[in-house]
Order: sequence, then C-alpha cells, then structure tokens
Amino acid sequence: SKLTDSFRKKHSEIEWRKIIGMRNRIIHAYDTVNFEIVWYVVQENLPALKKKLKAIISSRPSKK
Repeated sequence: SKLTDSFRKKHSEIEWRKIIGMRNRIIHAYDTVNFEIVWYVVQENLPALKKKLKAIISSRPSKK
C-alpha cells in the first residue's frame, strides 16, 4: 500500500480494510467475485467515499 498506517489512522472515516479487501478479492480471487455485490457497492458506497476522499484531498496543504 502506498498509504501509510498513520495516514489511514488519521482518516479513519474511510473504511480502508473493506476497500483493501475488495481490491484483493477482485485481483486475486476474480473467479469468485459476485458482480451483483460489486455493482451494489459501486452504487451505494462509492458516492459517499468519493465525497470523503475529495474532502481529504482538499484539506491537504498544496505543494508549491
């Protein structure tokens, strides 16, 4: 992972373990992926996740 443990702890409002778990399942156990569940997660959880991530990004100091 490219995100440090301290960064993930600082932003505990993000369900990092679930995100990592889904990624691992899709990458390593793709033959057992239930695409209905993936689509449900995309529809129900992705908009809120996107909003949270945008807030984290916008709160970071700019690098100039």
